[in-house]
Amino acid sequence: MSYYIVPYARIDGVPTFKDTQIMKIYDRIIEEGKGYVFQCGTIKNRQEFLDAMGDPSVFMYVVYRDTTIVLIYWLNRFEGALARVHICTFNDVSYKHKVEAGRYINKVISGCYDVLVAYIPKANRKAVLYSTHCGGKIAGTVPSLVWNEFKKTSEPGVIVYYRRDHEDL
Repeated sequence: MSYYIVPYARIDGVPTFKDTQIMKIYDRIIEEGKGYVFQCGTIKNRQEFLDAMGDPSVFMYVVYRDTTIVLIYWLNRFEGALARVHICTFNDVSYKHKVEAGRYINKVISGCYDVLVAYIPKANRKAVLYSTHCGGKIAGTVPSLVWNEFKKTSEPGVIVYYRRDHEDL
């Protein structure tokens, strides 16, 4: 099975996804029990998600396996050849396919940057493990790295990074 990547972009003024499609991705994230896009509370509704993903400083990609969305992937906070990476997978996709798709897009995208960095709440063990299965390396845990809007406090976060020269990507 092969995976393919579709960027959320405008090509000659025509968007690759309709607004309603992007909003349905937001709905799916919320409905699958995550309840939020970011634990820090920066995206609170469909319109904010659409605006964030459509911002010129955000590069969003949708990874498919056949006609099934396996994951969404976006980059932001670019600094030189570094970008922050965010990955969201979905419940109806097997873990094997999530990892294959994650490794695939990390390999494709990391070739454009020196390093991709993810800040993951330490309490989100599944996300940390998934990131390492997708070729990420753990740089360490930092106290108070991530904000938890629901608890109104900072929490420890794990820094995971992907480099283009990682042999296991």
